Amino acid sequence: MLKNEFLSLNRELVEYLTRSWKELNGLSFTNYSRKSFRRSNLDQSTYSSLKEAFEDFQWDEKCFLDSTLELISFREKLNRAVESKDSREVFIQACSVLSWGGVLTNSITSKLLDKHQQNSLLDYMTWIVVEKPFDATSTDTNIFEKRYPETILSDSGVTKIYAVTGNECVIYDDRVAASLCYLISNYLGKKPLDDKHGLKLVRGQRVTQKNKKGNRDPSSQDHKFLPKGPEPKNRIQHAQSNLKANWLISEVVINLLKTDQAFARLVDEHSHDLKFNNKMWIGMRIYESSLFMAGHTVPLKPLRE
Repeated sequence: MLKNEFLSLNRELVEYLTRSWKELNGLSFTNYSRKSFRRSNLDQSTYSSLKEAFEDFQWDEKCFLDSTLELISFREKLNRAVESKDSREVFIQACSVLSWGGVLTNSITSKLLDKHQQNSLLDYMTWIVVEKPFDATSTDTNIFEKRYPETILSDSGVTKIYAVTGNECVIYDDRVAASLCYLISNYLGKKPLDDKHGLKLVRGQRVTQKNKKGNRDPSSQDHKFLPKGPEPKNRIQHAQSNLKANWLISEVVINLLKTDQAFARLVDEHSHDLKFNNKMWIGMRIYESSLFMAGHTVPLKPLRE
């Protein structure tokens, strides 16, 4: 799907997501994560706007500014490693991002290590850093199938690397996917989640007896989002979902910068404090962080057998 087509079809959704920053219009999100991952000292946090979710942001006892400062440092180191064509340093810095995100697991790291040992990691990361296929400026979701149909890496872990090195890319992990898809479902109401609008995004895991984590699947009888999976097809779907999320959120940030003086001021202040003059990147980090906090546990809806 092409970017212009997607945004044209979903113009009203972008407006809905823009309004959700200030008011969820009767909806709410609940966050049960440990207090070191929330600013609130309450046993749980409830958000009636995405702005409230952002204001509760904390990652491993670090506030948004401190956490984002770390990401900027990773960005600079990864870019330098790619520019100097140092594959070993690229691997080390990529793993540092995974470690920051708490996802330095064997399953994710081994995929990067495989590329490193096959002498393909540098070429792959050069494509990511230089061409920025995950940026909202990319215009076609088929870019992943054209370039890396079998070996594209896309999941909750490596999306952090793409967001760090990109200019208009969000971290599309399970929590961001959960709250974004939940908002899409509520926007649609009784309308179907059809293929025409391109909104069948990949979501996180559904809470089960075995999986006791917060529910990350907002699917319902009317709206069934795509499951994750290890196969190339699943990874491409995740990459395409990440790109569509970038398209949506970049448009939302543009709207907020134009129409919401408080949001624009927030971006300006953070840009100044971080000494990082890429306001789109900062704005997308802010909106992404609000979705991350909101997506800890989305309401579990019944599914049709």
